[in-house]
Amino acid sequence: NLFIDEVREAEVWSRVLTLLSAAAYDDNTAADFSNWITEGLSTLTETAESEVDGPLGWTSKADVSALGMRVIFGASVLLHWEKAGIVHGCGARVLEELEALRGAGRKSLLHEMWIDLIEQVLAATT
Repeated sequence: NLFIDEVREAEVWSRVLTLLSAAAYDDNTAADFSNWITEGLSTLTETAESEVDGPLGWTSKADVSALGMRVIFGASVLLHWEKAGIVHGCGARVLEELEALRGAGRKSLLHEMWIDLIEQVLAATT
């Protein structure tokens, strides 16, 4: 069976990233990852603000769905890394971007799987 569940892969690898020690990351890699995630969240929010989603909307495309889940799982990793002292200063922005995506997503009928995951990530920070 050659089927790869991209969302499951993103979830598994996000867990792996939270289990590695700080020595596994150099500052440039962590900064690049942080930038990619925050820019991804911002782009997803802009799209959610400008396009209604719904059952056959833009998140119903397999590539878009997987990419969005990767970004949200990545946000969870960043929040974990900040708590562990691996990265610094990105947590507030990540939380703001997640809140913005959730708000825009609720208005634009964003896929419920994304909304649920965002809420789980936000709940884990409190």
